[in-house]
Amino acid sequence: MPWVKPVHQLCLNFAPASDYRVWYHAIVCGENLSPSMEKNWFQQTGLIHVIVVSGSHLVFLEDILRFLKLPNWLRWSVLLFFSLASNLQPPITRALIQRVWNAFFQRQQIVMRSLHLQLLAGVTTLALFPSWWTSLSFLMSWLCVLALSLPMPSKHPLWQAALIYLLLIPAMLNIQTPHPAGILFNVMLAPVLGFVLFPMSLIGFFHPWLAAVSDAAWRLLFFLFSQIPLPEAANGILFSSLWLIIYLVLVQFASFGSVIFLRRKLWTRS
Repeated sequence: MPWVKPVHQLCLNFAPASDYRVWYHAIVCGENLSPSMEKNWFQQTGLIHVIVVSGSHLVFLEDILRFLKLPNWLRWSVLLFFSLASNLQPPITRALIQRVWNAFFQRQQIVMRSLHLQLLAGVTTLALFPSWWTSLSFLMSWLCVLALSLPMPSKHPLWQAALIYLLLIPAMLNIQTPHPAGILFNVMLAPVLGFVLFPMSLIGFFHPWLAAVSDAAWRLLFFLFSQIPLPEAANGILFSSLWLIIYLVLVQFASFGSVIFLRRKLWTRS
């Protein structure tokens, strides 16, 4: 949209002038990555979602701002500016709308489950941008947050990563056949990349000396990837987005059905 482009262009222009500039453009400004060996490493490990701007970046940024104890109005200003700077892409727009709904219900003192919030956010986003129903990144973002909203026997990161992996397989097949090793890579490295590399890359925009530190982090990450054995990513299967939409609707209904089943089970026990 015209009012988004200037902020996105500002982000691109202010990126550090370093050998890793394309990676700053990707992780902060939401710019698409060109094919490269390094990009293949992230795809092989299943960590590409941490580099290409997604709803998880908004989560990481919000957690950092809360840790810094910034005023509420300033947190919202930063989140909105970052969303615009990253070109207001479908996944981050959906995540921002979900936070708006959550803030609204908290203000009304209404307890809203995350399972209901993610559905409301997805439907609202589609109502505002109907053409996004064919966006693979939007549908994958919806499936990912749906997986995190499901009731699980444990909140252990391994359980969450495994569930996300299983639910995203049909969506990932449009890109590649995901390797199960991606579960372990996400458990071990995704939090590090989100809470360390992402904020370091953000800080690198403010001064060349700070960019030198974040450059060193990128250099170290690529060195590690070049030294460790990575799973081979098999080719995916192209299919119509309509099948993925049907799959999303079925998973959404199944998730509500599972919650109702668990509630009834608790009621009969009590």
